[in-house]
Amino acid sequence: MNKKQSLFVAKKIFASLVYNLLSLHENNKTSLVDIDNIVKHHNALPESRLEYLFQAKRMVDCWQRVIDDVALGQFALSAEKAKEYNGIIAKDESLLWGEFRTGKVSIGGTKEWKCPPAEILEAVFLEIVEDVKSAAAKGESEIFRAGVFLYAQLCDRQFFFDGNKRTAFCMLNGFLMSNGFLPIMLPLEQKSVYDRLMLNYYEDKSSANFEEIVVFFERRYLEMQERFSFAETK
Repeated sequence: MNKKQSLFVAKKIFASLVYNLLSLHENNKTSLVDIDNIVKHHNALPESRLEYLFQAKRMVDCWQRVIDDVALGQFALSAEKAKEYNGIIAKDESLLWGEFRTGKVSIGGTKEWKCPPAEILEAVFLEIVEDVKSAAAKGESEIFRAGVFLYAQLCDRQFFFDGNKRTAFCMLNGFLMSNGFLPIMLPLEQKSVYDRLMLNYYEDKSSANFEEIVVFFERRYLEMQERFSFAETK
């Protein structure tokens, strides 16, 4: 694994990653052409609704921030970094962005999911970070699983009023790339599978449901390795 190679891949798949992420999580209709134009020229063609373009531009800006953080050694597995990313991603989308929520939220499609109280979110985040660091310290083979755990927990606990999955995705890839892993991209054609796995986890955080998410992400990682043949080199 090599951080330089990870950053190369992150830049290579920049527009496609943002396109798939927004389509998968937000049903954002911005075209891949529009997003590629935002990446290259910092503006966009008038082919999408304005709100979608603003959301896409914020996601482009945040993904660039993740790349820059990893390149400069500034990525941190911390609440402050998650808040920073959310402040870019979710600006103007909800009552509050860049800070942990101050009230309750819900997850569509769930029946058993319980919203963690806002007053315990700081402590919960610290607990997740400690669990991730502890797992990753066991060796290289555990780092990937620790990253998936981080993603699943950040999505499940809903730390923000909006942009939780997008923020979790940035934290996941920042963590992986900082440890020399390639970034993960979630294909739009896998949306139904992804939605089912995450909904199952929200309702029942059993080890079996978590393992299904791990396998799903492992397959996405193998796809990235197959696409970029240098992935196994040092």
